[in-house]
Amino acid sequence: MHYRNNMDFRFSSKADVLEWLRPRVKHSCVEKLYVCTVDRWMKDADTVFREIQKEFPEGRIVMRSSSLQEDGLTGSRAGYFKSVLDLPVLFSRTEAAAAAIIDSYKRAERDGTGGGPGTDREQILVQSQTGNIRVSGVVFTRQIETNAPYYVINYDDRSGRTDTVTGGMEGKVIYISHFADASSDARWRGLIRAVKELEFLFKGAVLDIEFAITGEGKVVIFQVRPLAANRDIAMPEDGFTRHLIEDMVKKFSRFSQRVPHLAGETTVLGDMPDWNPSEIIGSRPNTLDYTMYSFIVTDEVWHEARSSLGYYDVYPAELMLSFGKKPYIDARASFNSFTPADMPHELREKLVNYYLDKLRKNPAYQDKVEFEILWTCYDFLTAKKLNILSKHGFSSADIDTFSKALKGLTNSILKDSRGITEHDLKQVKLLTERRDRIMRFYGKSDKTPWNSLHTAYGILQNCKRFGTFPFSRQARLAFIAKSFLISLRKEEVVSEEFYHDFLNSIRTVASEFNDDFYRLQNGELDKDSFIGQYGHLRAGTYDITTPRYDSSSNLFDGQADAKAVRRPMYGFNAPKKVLKNIDKLMELHGIHGNGAYLMDFMRSAVRNRECAKFEFTRSLSDALELIAEAGKMLGFDREQLCHADLPTIMKFRNPEHGDSDYARKIIKQSIDRHKKEREWYDAVILPPVIISERDFYYVEPYEAIPNFITRKSVKGRIITFDEIKHMKEHVLEGRIVLLENADPGFDWIFTKRPLGIVTKYGGVASHMSIRCAEFGIPAAIGCGDVIYDGLKKAKLVELDCMRKTVRPLNSHG
Repeated sequence: MHYRNNMDFRFSSKADVLEWLRPRVKHSCVEKLYVCTVDRWMKDADTVFREIQKEFPEGRIVMRSSSLQEDGLTGSRAGYFKSVLDLPVLFSRTEAAAAAIIDSYKRAERDGTGGGPGTDREQILVQSQTGNIRVSGVVFTRQIETNAPYYVINYDDRSGRTDTVTGGMEGKVIYISHFADASSDARWRGLIRAVKELEFLFKGAVLDIEFAITGEGKVVIFQVRPLAANRDIAMPEDGFTRHLIEDMVKKFSRFSQRVPHLAGETTVLGDMPDWNPSEIIGSRPNTLDYTMYSFIVTDEVWHEARSSLGYYDVYPAELMLSFGKKPYIDARASFNSFTPADMPHELREKLVNYYLDKLRKNPAYQDKVEFEILWTCYDFLTAKKLNILSKHGFSSADIDTFSKALKGLTNSILKDSRGITEHDLKQVKLLTERRDRIMRFYGKSDKTPWNSLHTAYGILQNCKRFGTFPFSRQARLAFIAKSFLISLRKEEVVSEEFYHDFLNSIRTVASEFNDDFYRLQNGELDKDSFIGQYGHLRAGTYDITTPRYDSSSNLFDGQADAKAVRRPMYGFNAPKKVLKNIDKLMELHGIHGNGAYLMDFMRSAVRNRECAKFEFTRSLSDALELIAEAGKMLGFDREQLCHADLPTIMKFRNPEHGDSDYARKIIKQSIDRHKKEREWYDAVILPPVIISERDFYYVEPYEAIPNFITRKSVKGRIITFDEIKHMKEHVLEGRIVLLENADPGFDWIFTKRPLGIVTKYGGVASHMSIRCAEFGIPAAIGCGDVIYDGLKKAKLVELDCMRKTVRPLNSHG
């Protein structure tokens, strides 16, 4: 070995790099090392072993591959060659380790993936085994595949081993912006300082670094290599990326200030707490999706519908905000809107601050705030659960006042539920009638961009008033129903079997869809009739680029080989003894009605929620098609239109002069601007929950708590939605379907008999949760980034809903 002034990765092995680094690093260390070639070991293993004994007289050692094939500029071959850890310095053990390393070199020659100097000239690297490891892992000096300016640290802080991250057994992750004040974070300060020193030594290189941090805080470097995956990727303009982050920090600071009519000292942002935008429109939606969702739901209808039921009126308050093209829910506005209207303001202030603080401490609850953080109605567990408030500064009088307000709100809704539902279903019927009338009128009119956009605008306005509003109210009733049902189960008034059988017995539009698909496949229903009823659905309700069922030919592919199954008709009658026990419980708690009334309410609420959603999505789908038609007449395809914002498009529903060139120019400007912004923000990583300004610089995804549906356990091969999209035939039987997000447009999946379903986003009361419960399909809904990304890399997955686990299996299952 010899020292070089400069290190060229093209001609350097792992051992060469570490030997070059060892005398140069000041903020980290490289363990003592010894290197020999395979040829020397094969010819004189005894002598080599004596030299190892002399070099490492105490402690334990590691023996590692060191090949020119594994750390190059064009490919890392990370993990391909063998390393053996924690060895005693015994000849038999070192001989076996060397044999394993040499065999991995020979395997590369056998399978034709070699290309190095030949096995004889490859190296065996021996080092001291690092002890007392607190954290180990891998850090990339830029985000893989984008070169975004973040230190990406995949780490293990539990096992005390050094191979769990590279072996895929462990892997928490944190993204630390290059612009973060690293000195302010004690946990990562030493590592970042060491990494920056390595960046200085390897000027211009994007690095992949294996490291450990000992209990004493010492940073140990095990390997440094170029991040080959980033070799041909352009480097973003770091100064501009810094500017974008700083602007978002200022924006968050503004939104965190006091709001006069809302309780809560500050706010928390999350991508799932209320109306679940990441589930419905995606984590980084297209501009049209986002602005359509704002217009239809989150600008004002969301709180108008809620306050009409007796909740606090938060007007004016927009629910959804955008940071870096990512949608977030303003938790302060949401949490205020879930408090009873007649509650004293001082108590609302204490309560909202308590809720926000609990979310800060438990960000994994963000997709289940209504079950884990908030009290939004009174059920049979509420009185017990409210006692926790006494530990957080609430007096007995506070708790009693809040309990009475919740009970009064809940009883009012229960008492009026039939009237509310009758009114809402009339509104939904009116939506259908108005939409059909508008579309018939459009069919007779001249086909111009203006007529198409004017018609779309009319449908969307009707959708807000007669679709979103009643759907929102029915969704609230469905949540109250689910709360009562869960509390009955937990109070052991009904059994676990009763709980699942009851949910499975509720027939919704999804049941009808499945039965109609069965009839279609068996010649009992013609295709035109089926399309007339369900053709508006699309896998991505707000996504103009996703084809509707009526233009998705492969929806019907594979009918002969994958027949849908008619869903059995489940008759469900609660035993009289159960109803009497519910009667007693309702009387004890002062809840309006009796057991039969409550059962009817729960069944009706779940069914009507889905009915309202179905008609709501039909109007939305028709409006998107009209926008696509207008865009086509103006020279824009769907892939372009998805980047335009809805307000700009709708400017031209009533043009003063019908100037096509002007409309084309303005819409193109919107498309170009939003596409450019999307490119800018590709270099920005954002967390699912934003608590403080720090979260824009230190992004650490939490491990979510999935919502498990049914009590079943299954094992099967994973299939992702991206794979499904490119299949000529949708063959899902026996597969576990992995989806980022899911809405009514994914209902066709249930006709293909999947083994199970796993989603990244979604709550216990989400559309997909209800569907899976209805069909008895095991599911893990809302797994979050960490679990979901791990499953994506797996071939086989075990989904055990009874034990509430979902985990990847190796290829041998």
